[in-house]
Amino acid sequence: VGGHVQVEGGSLEFKGKHGVYLSKSRVALKDVKMTYAGNDNDVDFIKVEGGTVMSEGIQINGNGYGQGVKVNGGYVVLIRPSLNKVRTGVTIQNAEVTMISSSINFTGGYGVNLNVGKAILNKVEITHTGNNSADLIKARGKGSKLVF
Repeated sequence: VGGHVQVEGGSLEFKGKHGVYLSKSRVALKDVKMTYAGNDNDVDFIKVEGGTVMSEGIQINGNGYGQGVKVNGGYVVLIRPSLNKVRTGVTIQNAEVTMISSSINFTGGYGVNLNVGKAILNKVEITHTGNNSADLIKARGKGSKLVF
């Protein structure tokens, strides 16, 4: 809580609940590859609770499981992220997320879910590859704002 971490390059393979978790902290990620090796749908590659994430060139491979990014309060900037084969893409609640030159390939319910907050999507490609119907973008809540 309250710290600052910077990671450049490398990879992270995990089986637990989170790849990167921060609460009221700051993290900078550049060219980091994250792969989920478990089989639980309730997993987050990046989970933010009131913190700040600045990232560039991250690659996420969910193997059909988990959520790419979950933000509840905070500020996240994702430049050229690649979220591949995640169950759900990005959840934004009471937060602001900016995505630039991004790709989200998801198999579950949604690509981007905004619930009271702000999402700035610039050159974001969202693809659903699952067998059931899904929402590419969901937005709800008073004060929610989508910017394309």
